[in-house]
Amino acid sequence: MRFDNVRVVAARPVPKRPRGTLVHEDFEHVPQGWGPFVKGDAGGATDPRTHIAQRHAPYTQRGWNGKAIDDVIDGGNSLKSRGENTGLIYRTVPHTVRFTPGRRYRVSFRYENEKAGQYAWITAVDGPAPRETDRKDLPVATEPTTLAYEFTAPADGEAWVGLRKTGDDGEAEFVLDAFEVTSVTED
Repeated sequence: MRFDNVRVVAARPVPKRPRGTLVHEDFEHVPQGWGPFVKGDAGGATDPRTHIAQRHAPYTQRGWNGKAIDDVIDGGNSLKSRGENTGLIYRTVPHTVRFTPGRRYRVSFRYENEKAGQYAWITAVDGPAPRETDRKDLPVATEPTTLAYEFTAPADGEAWVGLRKTGDDGEAEFVLDAFEVTSVTED
């Protein structure tokens, strides 16, 4: 067996989660990347304008110098997108969240959204016929708001969820926190 370019990072123990929880990400201890999300096609190979924002109150919070939403919702970190290009900003992949075909899942997260018509939450499937199976256009939310819904993973292809930039406002901000996926199908 051979390995190359291995990276080892210190990790905190994962707290006990309710049975059926596939992922719970609060962005407080992500060693690199965006937790369970990977970059989508928005902007092609350009640098994404999404990052794990850190609380630096009052400068990063709603109300400072006309700021409409918080950069950080809960704790010290949240996933923030600002001025992204139109397209898929980020999504889950099977190695970060595996949706088993035929099972029912509950997806929930807390978010703030500066402007209506700029962002949509997508449920989709890759496979023989890639397609969006659900799209939730996100309204203005200048205080922490929860989005929660259930869906059944389709029998064909790999299901995933993610954020799409739908509008053309080059400065619109969106912040996500407390992302959770739970299986609601009984074993």
